[in-house]
Amino acid sequence: ADAYVEQLRTLATSSEDTQLQSAALNAVAEGPSREAGDLLEAALNSWDARVRANALEALDRREAGEGVFLRFTRDPNPRVRANVARALIHRGRSEGQQVLEQMLSGDEAERISGLWAFSKTHPEGFSRTAQMLAEQDPSQRVRQKAAELLATA
Repeated sequence: ADAYVEQLRTLATSSEDTQLQSAALNAVAEGPSREAGDLLEAALNSWDARVRANALEALDRREAGEGVFLRFTRDPNPRVRANVARALIHRGRSEGQQVLEQMLSGDEAERISGLWAFSKTHPEGFSRTAQMLAEQDPSQRVRQKAAELLATA
């Protein structure tokens, strides 16, 4: 992989294809260098939510400080906030549960992303919410995701 590091860095910082940029960012993030961390931090300023979400997920794997995640608790994108909730819950921060609570009472995309974050963290007290969503949510997609989550929990 070392032979491709420069090409990956170039793609991670300058590709106009955000899917490609996001994938390259994840590949670069696997490296231990400080430069990889700097690239991820820079990607947090991307206009594209996928790039921001993947950068946050990679920073979480690299055990970045909680301040990085606190900046994104109000990001307009549910995928970004789901990664933030997961990272903050793993760090024992109440803000993570607050983000998750907001997501599970938001619109359909928010609830689905919130269920994903819930499935990765299983914070105490949220099982009842997932059960309620599985039984009563107006969206078939949300009911199905919640039921799948509860079946595998």
